[in-house]
Amino acid sequence: MPPAALERCLCGMTPSDWYSAVNARVFFWLDPARLNRQRAACGARPQVVMMIDAQALVAAHEERVAVTPINTGNARRKPARRGAATFVPFAEWVRSGWESEAEALGLPARKKSHPPVELTVTDAVPDIMRFVRRVFELPAGQPFVEG
Repeated sequence: MPPAALERCLCGMTPSDWYSAVNARVFFWLDPARLNRQRAACGARPQVVMMIDAQALVAAHEERVAVTPINTGNARRKPARRGAATFVPFAEWVRSGWESEAEALGLPARKKSHPPVELTVTDAVPDIMRFVRRVFELPAGQPFVEG
């Protein structure tokens, strides 16, 4: 995320602030198609995908869980407006969808049906293995296929 691209889409933050906010979290893709786009963007290297029990993860770490309506790590090609409110606390999202994000960033509210793109946990998930249901070792170029 080049600073110049971020400057055009950030609300109430500097690029340095955004990098700090992003680097303070662990990210989980919720959609296999988005996971595969990210894999492709990382080049032709073997990768490991861990399928986790997201419901159990959220239950165990809810006070540190937030969801996002966008890919927060991409600020190229028509980047979405973003700021600290892009990370919507999970309980807030369950209660009111994306309203807090829209209000804080001065955006039209997203539909309640707009699914989260990322699930994030602030800091670390030292007990991640409690939530891992399957591990997939994928050779270079092989997409992840759920099942």
